[in-house]
Amino acid sequence: MLSNIDAEPLSLSLEFDPRLYDVSDGVTLINDDGTLYIETPAPTIISPSRSVLAFQIDTAAMGQGDAEVSIPLAPANRYPAEDLAPVTDTTVTVSSAGDAVVRATWGTTSTTPLSRAWGAEVSAGWADVAVSQAGATRQYRVPTVIRCRSIGPQAIPERAVVTVTLDGTITSPPVLASVMIDDEPAELARFGTSLRRDGGAYLFDVTTPDEVAAQSTLMLVFVDPVRRGRTEPRVDSLHMATVTLRAPENAAERRRTTTSDSAVDISSSGNPLAPDAATGTI
Repeated sequence: MLSNIDAEPLSLSLEFDPRLYDVSDGVTLINDDGTLYIETPAPTIISPSRSVLAFQIDTAAMGQGDAEVSIPLAPANRYPAEDLAPVTDTTVTVSSAGDAVVRATWGTTSTTPLSRAWGAEVSAGWADVAVSQAGATRQYRVPTVIRCRSIGPQAIPERAVVTVTLDGTITSPPVLASVMIDDEPAELARFGTSLRRDGGAYLFDVTTPDEVAAQSTLMLVFVDPVRRGRTEPRVDSLHMATVTLRAPENAAERRRTTTSDSAVDISSSGNPLAPDAATGTI
């Protein structure tokens, strides 16, 4: 937030660690006159751990009162090489033509060493349920096999929960048929299961009774989906089927952020991965 703004243009300098952050191509300024997009140049790379983004806000954009300026940084996806040290502090410097300077710095904080953290990569195999959407027969995609690979260094904690979300107007509730760990059968009765409803969606939880060791894979196999009703359901909107793995409640262990914490049968751009798949909301 910029306060006590005078009639002079402002120069802003943002120093950051490019290993920690990705930078967008502009900032957003919000003041009493509305919202303004300000294009910024590419950052200047000083070193592998230090970049500087410098830009100006002219008088016309300043407005008459306080202005809120977004910092155009987003956390970088470092997985699987997210263990960094040391890192550069993030610093914002604001100056005007009259050489007045205001500087704010955000330092890094100590976190759990990566050697004591755990993580998982979640993937799924999918089956089709026929639905009628916009006058055409399409496929509603339902997970039938779920794989949770423990990527370490520590094990997935016991009492972790795998949640399958399905559209309750299209399919019957999920039914867990078997569990395997590293392709070896596990005792199905030891895995807790529960079913919830949230609006029109089913939420089916599977709770792990034990840790899943690093580099091991937990596989959940479900009964093939059963369509509700005798005819193809006609849908205008639906809940896309999703799979998520969440940490145990009050977990003390730190969880690594991966690009595969959940699974859904659509691409990163929001398009279905399977031809003639029905689209909906998540």
